[in-house]
Amino acid sequence: MTSVLLLLHREISYERAKDCRSNILHQLRYPEERRKFYYHIYTHRPLIQEYVAHHLDLHSPSAYRVEDSMIWKHGSFNFCIPVTVKNGKRLMIRFPLPYRVGNKYPFG
Repeated sequence: MTSVLLLLHREISYERAKDCRSNILHQLRYPEERRKFYYHIYTHRPLIQEYVAHHLDLHSPSAYRVEDSMIWKHGSFNFCIPVTVKNGKRLMIRFPLPYRVGNKYPFG
């Protein structure tokens, strides 16, 4: 039986990995890096709320809502957090995924 390793969106066996042109060893780190980054963002939700209030010039906490982590989204290069403003507008806060762009975490 061939063992498989977990990538972000699929599993891969050694037999398939050795024929790939991309760096599979590097990609094997992505699931754990994604988990660490998600946790980092989750623990800094109050800071995110402060940033939202400051940049939208909203002084009342009831004027906006940073959406629940269950509906946060991510793609290959970005992580997005939906925000709903009291006037009905919706926006996204976008963070580049540090393990995909080679940076450290964006804040404290």
